[in-house]
Amino acid sequence: LIKLLGASISNDHIYLVYEFISGSNLSTCLRNPRNPDFTVLSTWMSRMQIATDLANGLNYIHTAAGFSISLVHKYVKSSGIIITEPSLNARICHFGAAELCSETERHERGEITEEELPELRRSRSRGRQFEGVRGYMSPEFKSIGLATQKSDMYAFGVVILELLFGEKLLKYRYDKASGD
Repeated sequence: LIKLLGASISNDHIYLVYEFISGSNLSTCLRNPRNPDFTVLSTWMSRMQIATDLANGLNYIHTAAGFSISLVHKYVKSSGIIITEPSLNARICHFGAAELCSETERHERGEITEEELPELRRSRSRGRQFEGVRGYMSPEFKSIGLATQKSDMYAFGVVILELLFGEKLLKYRYDKASGD
């Protein structure tokens, strides 16, 4: 995990300061925009190391952080994983998006009704129904709008697929002839 060094609140803005990590994000390491035929992650051992580091980081967030309530990252994605130089270890970042998920646990235990869910979503996301990363959101997260540790694990699986195949998550091609 990338360490949070400090925070500052100024009017409506919150500024988070993280430690500096020399490296690049996983998306760029897998798909070098300057040289598409080259990747620094050319060995399976390097990719397995990244998968292990990511799994350990998520395990720490979900269970071992030492809090009495659960945490969920909510924005697990390949561009939010920093690959350090020269060791090629993975570090999870974007913790400004991490949140406490006590409402989610209450919903899973049946303590929150479906009628209360829209109000929870509205109060937490300032009018937006839900937030997440397109392609990394689990079907459950899309349907009810509450992030859980299970939705983090779904996103982890998507990142593992990216590691295995080295391809972009979503590819769009515009066909001029058909307009699709």
